[in-house]
Amino acid sequence: MKFLWFGDSWVAGDELYNEVDGKTTEYTFAWQVSKHFGAEHINVSYNGSSIMSTVEQFKLVCDQLHPGDYVFVGLTSPDRILIKDGKTRDLALVHALDNFSGYEREKLLIKQWYKYFDSPEQQCYTNTNALDLLKSYCNQFGVHLCLFNLFTTKLNVNCLSVTDNDWIIPNDYCVALEILDVIDNEYYTVIESDREFLTVEQWEQQKLKVEKYIKPNWAHPNVAGHKKIANYLITQIEDKFNELRL
Repeated sequence: MKFLWFGDSWVAGDELYNEVDGKTTEYTFAWQVSKHFGAEHINVSYNGSSIMSTVEQFKLVCDQLHPGDYVFVGLTSPDRILIKDGKTRDLALVHALDNFSGYEREKLLIKQWYKYFDSPEQQCYTNTNALDLLKSYCNQFGVHLCLFNLFTTKLNVNCLSVTDNDWIIPNDYCVALEILDVIDNEYYTVIESDREFLTVEQWEQQKLKVEKYIKPNWAHPNVAGHKKIANYLITQIEDKFNELRL
């Protein structure tokens, strides 16, 4: 039995190197969930990926799947887009790359996309087609599709084939809410510092969670955060799939 994981830097375990020397794979929630159920762990997530990129990644690894395997898809922010310009590129929000030096060509492409083409309607169209196509692939290979939101609950899709049964957590919830009280459904950032829209009480509670489950990282769960998310997903998976209950 294989557990195949798709997603962005949250699934990949970015920033765990701040706490762990050497290989960080075994500290990710994806690894912990896979090993809890005795499954072979395959993680093809990568930093900055989009929902559409999951379709491309699936094509690259589908030959490793067998009927009855499980495909877990951590859904990132809906505004990310897959752009092809000679090679596969995943473009995230313009401010994401503005934090880094270099990437001048990528920054230009991003600014053009979000200025002239991006819209809520375009996001809905792109992500709806991606998820419907992914569900079709899973049906073709006889594997279970397991969707869950990572750090936003603002995904707007109108799928024909994806149903509530394909979600392992409620589709109006995200795993970030297991480790944080407040999420950012506007800019899709991790609220790791005080913001003007937070009350004093909200920030005091959020600060405690940030210190426990994010720091020393900037925008990703720490070791304790991954463990908390893993325990939550394990409970949800056991509730959904009787055959996986230990």
